[in-house]
Amino acid sequence: MCFAIIVLLVIVAIIIVAVLKPWSNKGA
Repeated sequence: MCFAIIVLLVIVAIIIVAVLKPWSNKGA
């Protein structure tokens, strides 16, 4: 269970970074 939770957190973190990068480039 712990390993699955860690994997999910990593995937979510990657998605957040991928989404925020274009916004920071266009917004700023």
